[in-house]
Amino acid sequence: MAQKKRAPFYIPTDQLVLLVERMQRYEPEAFEEFYRLFHDKIRGHLVVRAEIYSVADQLVDEVFSEIFRSIHKLRKPEAVVSWVNLITEHQVAAYFRKVRKEQKAQMEKKQELKSALKQENPHKEDEEDIVLTPEVAKLLPKKQAEVMLLHYGSHVAVKEIAKILNVPEGTVKSRLYYG
Repeated sequence: MAQKKRAPFYIPTDQLVLLVERMQRYEPEAFEEFYRLFHDKIRGHLVVRAEIYSVADQLVDEVFSEIFRSIHKLRKPEAVVSWVNLITEHQVAAYFRKVRKEQKAQMEKKQELKSALKQENPHKEDEEDIVLTPEVAKLLPKKQAEVMLLHYGSHVAVKEIAKILNVPEGTVKSRLYYG
């Protein structure tokens, strides 16, 4: 009968238990060994599970911080793999809550801006007729507000704005578009 092939990161339970007990005694080498053993597993889990490539390393650091901060709370060292997975899942959930909160704030800010523009000029839809007041500009990111105020408030041409701000014309057009 063929023997089952184990995953490359497999560690016998008794060795893991000893490692966790060493960590609970705050032995620095144990923490380093644990980090080496679990880093790739946790990072891979974050990338596959959550498709979070850009912040995977930051989340891995947060997972390990939580593991090291609360290792003394782990009562069953033989359950360390499940415990690590649980901490990792909690970090993924926290990340997505944060992203949703930021997206909601951006949507609310956009709605505020739309409402403010609508109140300032309720009947004009054409881009050429936009009247941008300083109050409305405060709702925009600084760089966009600057370009919007110059272009729509002072009627400065895109080429001139590019010279004034020392940026390419395409950048000015982009800021106008997103503003």
